[in-house]
Amino acid sequence: WSLSVLFVFAVVLSFVIYGAEIRPIAQSKKIISSLQMISNGSAPLQVLASFQKALSYDTFGNSETREQFLQYAHGIAQNTQIPQADRESILKTAVKEMEDQVAKNPEDIRYRLFLGAVGYSSLAFFDPIYVQKAEEELLKTISLSPKKQAAYFSLLQLYLNTGRADKA
Repeated sequence: WSLSVLFVFAVVLSFVIYGAEIRPIAQSKKIISSLQMISNGSAPLQVLASFQKALSYDTFGNSETREQFLQYAHGIAQNTQIPQADRESILKTAVKEMEDQVAKNPEDIRYRLFLGAVGYSSLAFFDPIYVQKAEEELLKTISLSPKKQAAYFSLLQLYLNTGRADKA
């Protein structure tokens, strides 16, 4: 009887270790791999797949993965050497991931600011509806943290970039 209890304990312990240690380490390695792919000039769709693999581990590292992914997508948004369909698809995927991050942490203004100032603002180049989404997200950020200067600056920048200096 004690041998079977020991076996069950060992199995349970291995799952705990995998969940608490191995998956976060694997996700961290995949984030680093994704960043190396970017610096090595890998094809954007390969980088997309690498970030998606990192997110599949679903650990506390998701927020960092999403931030790096959105930053990459923002960086390629205006690169005309990459097909527009690929740029738009990658950016929409990265924005969707950051929307998920905001949904999980609705009071965290850092993610909201990043989503409005980087994600939606970048998508506005492809679809003007995202100008309104960026404005709404930045206004929500300001309502949550009225002293956050970066939110005001991002909103001002949005107004100036979209020809609405009168609102600035």
